[in-house]
Amino acid sequence: MARASRSWGHAAWRLTDRQIDRAARWGRVCAAAPKCQDPQTGVISWRYVTGQRGRVSDTERGACDTHLARFAAKHQLEVAAAPEQEPAERGGIIAAAVAGWNAAPEWVRVEPYGRSRTEWLITRTYRDGLSVSASPVWLRDVPAGASVEQALPEVEAYLAHEWGIAPARPWQFRQGGAHAPVVQVELTEPWVHMPWQVVVAVDRRGVWQAVAVLDPRFRPHTTGLGDTNMTLARAVQAATIELEDGWDLGEWTIHDQHATTTATRKITANV
Repeated sequence: MARASRSWGHAAWRLTDRQIDRAARWGRVCAAAPKCQDPQTGVISWRYVTGQRGRVSDTERGACDTHLARFAAKHQLEVAAAPEQEPAERGGIIAAAVAGWNAAPEWVRVEPYGRSRTEWLITRTYRDGLSVSASPVWLRDVPAGASVEQALPEVEAYLAHEWGIAPARPWQFRQGGAHAPVVQVELTEPWVHMPWQVVVAVDRRGVWQAVAVLDPRFRPHTTGLGDTNMTLARAVQAATIELEDGWDLGEWTIHDQHATTTATRKITANV
């Protein structure tokens, strides 16, 4: 008697051109067969039962053209076309949810922390109520016993450097602390009109990155570009592809081992 299959929900689809390019830059090869080293051009997925308790698991693997076709033929599928809009990378639904979560407007509250008044408690709260995080912070340039108002310049510098955010409106003082809605620092004056400086270069690990800096005091925006068969020209091409949805890029200037340009972000405030 033939053994009944413990898998179902089989699906196969092609990657977008951008995803295929990205997979090649990061050295991702076919995972549908143990020894296949061909580049990924599609995805196969299925659900199956594991363990004695009958838990249901989901599997999704990158596949080359050959194994994508074989999988589809075995399960009598048609390979679906690449989606018109590229889905969230590296995490699917979770990544998409986190991206929306991070884009949500939030509030920050600062208050003295501890008896010595040398530490400050910074609490970040999203308006949708999905997250509240509190971080004790030592601000080295704020003297012990300083008032909340005296500490705010250092608090604002910390917020910009660590998280790239700044108050969207004046601080409000209440119950021994201060709170304000915050947005990305580039949406506040005078930074909203200033371009970012973008550098494409390879780091010590051999990974090419595009690093955008608005001001040395603020957290930079870093985009990984790849680590396989990369050259400076390939990295610049990859940076243009990866950044085009969120940035307006200027003309690239090519140097010996790096490239530079200026850029402005395509961001809308929601405060």
